[in-house]
Amino acid sequence: MSAARCSTACDSSFSQQSAGSFVVITKLPAFFLLQVHFLIRMPVARAFLLPIFLFLFTGAAAAQIHRDDFSAGTLDPVWRTIRQPDISRISVTDRAGYLRLKGSTVTLDDTEVAPVFVGRKLAGNNFAAMVSVDFNPVKETEVSGIALRRSEREHFEFGIRKAAVSRELFLRCVIGSVRTVVAVEAIPPGTIILRVRGFPKYYRFSYSTNGRTFTEVGGVETKPLNGEADPQGIDVGLFASGTGVESRSPADLDWFEYNADPADPYAGLVTTDPSLPAGYTIFSVDAAERGIIQKYPFITRPSGEVPGDVEASEGLVYAKYGDREMRLDLFKPKGRGPFPAVAVIHGGAWITGTHKMENPLAIALARRGYLAATIEHRLSNEKKYPAQIHDLKASVRWLRANAKRLGVDPGRIGAVGASSGGHLVTLLGVTNDMPHFEGDGGNGLYSSRVQSVVNIDGTATFIDPGNIEKEIRGPWNTNTTLTGFTYAENPRIWAEASPITHVNARSAPTLFLNSSSNRPFQQREEMSSKLLSLGIYSEIVVVPDTPHPFWLFRPWFDTTVENIDRFFKLTLKKGRR
Repeated sequence: MSAARCSTACDSSFSQQSAGSFVVITKLPAFFLLQVHFLIRMPVARAFLLPIFLFLFTGAAAAQIHRDDFSAGTLDPVWRTIRQPDISRISVTDRAGYLRLKGSTVTLDDTEVAPVFVGRKLAGNNFAAMVSVDFNPVKETEVSGIALRRSEREHFEFGIRKAAVSRELFLRCVIGSVRTVVAVEAIPPGTIILRVRGFPKYYRFSYSTNGRTFTEVGGVETKPLNGEADPQGIDVGLFASGTGVESRSPADLDWFEYNADPADPYAGLVTTDPSLPAGYTIFSVDAAERGIIQKYPFITRPSGEVPGDVEASEGLVYAKYGDREMRLDLFKPKGRGPFPAVAVIHGGAWITGTHKMENPLAIALARRGYLAATIEHRLSNEKKYPAQIHDLKASVRWLRANAKRLGVDPGRIGAVGASSGGHLVTLLGVTNDMPHFEGDGGNGLYSSRVQSVVNIDGTATFIDPGNIEKEIRGPWNTNTTLTGFTYAENPRIWAEASPITHVNARSAPTLFLNSSSNRPFQQREEMSSKLLSLGIYSEIVVVPDTPHPFWLFRPWFDTTVENIDRFFKLTLKKGRR
């Protein structure tokens, strides 16, 4: 059993059995190792080269992956316990090839009695630790998992416990007198791989049910454990507890793996594109995450998997301009409908990004009873304004033209956009029944009117004096790149592209859902006031302590969905088609 596991781990690697049952895995080319083998068999070469090779292998140990498969019958000396544990509760012989932990009444918080815990010291700020856990609790008090521990008053627990239906993962933080469960995630039956990764500023916790793909549960700062200043004072280890009651269910740990030098998860992130102007980078969920994760280590990405109660149709063509096909991804509740429809528009400064970034948001809206479509639009390096608003209008006309087939209620169509997409849906909502903005994207017999709009942290104007100055100062002249003109060259087109210019009695109700980041020169408050003065419902909601791309990540993703749903329930009522 252990040999089979090791053969997978050691593929194309140098492996050597060390004390106990630890396997040391160092990435070295097979061809290089073959040359070493022959050279050190030569007496003259051995005396000269062997010390060099030992140095090379020792240096490579900084990148070692240590895997303990618990097959030696005794725990490796690297493992540490707390105080004097009850050794009957920690066994590597009860089940061959497994470390078995039997939870007692004691928890990791206990200051006198030894908890059921075995750990090893962290070697530095950067690490990854994984464990394969076979644990099926039958009582709510039974828990087991992996922990980062400095003391009884300073530790993080990432474990499995019984839930109402099956099991769940929990992330618990104990810092002084504060004891908080910061994340909970339902998990299916079966073996679970738990993973914790350490970085200088934060820890991340994730799990896998198949050993290949991991789901992030969240993260915490290293500072509460003083991990940034003194990581060597922290143990990463395995624990079990009955949380005040004796456990009936043992936790069987198949293997534990520790990597002292894991790869940077953002090392392969692509941020440049030759089609973008100098200084511009690709806007993606990965790039947004990298930019904010140190300040907000607890964030997680919402799932993009389509659940069983939602039907998905991806890559549908909604318009054609010559050979250029414009596509959308459509998500709808199962059933005949008709459903209110929502066009969802991505951000990216009008020059980057993709509609698929917003598929998780569309899926979440579909689960709440909306037919939601994420809309591709032409970016500004492909086509200048007004191509983008033409595309949005064409997508709404397509939804109405195909309303019966799709199950759309043609009298209830709204739009949601984020960042630059927020600007575009706001422009869509204030230009209802204005032929000049329609474009030639097809289905001209149908209306492009929308009944309600949600602008997520997007601007309402281009012509604020501060914004004009920003464009001159650079380096990112996003409005100029979109329109093809500076304000001085063509003030008319800047005014035309500004939603606040067009507010009128036919404009759609608008929610401005804003981050708390400083984004001046937007004139969202001014536009909301103009709508209200005309008797058109409008709101401004600020989500506290949020960065600009907040809508892409939990916990703010859920707040975003709640606000969209609430606003549409108020305003997305049957109106003119």
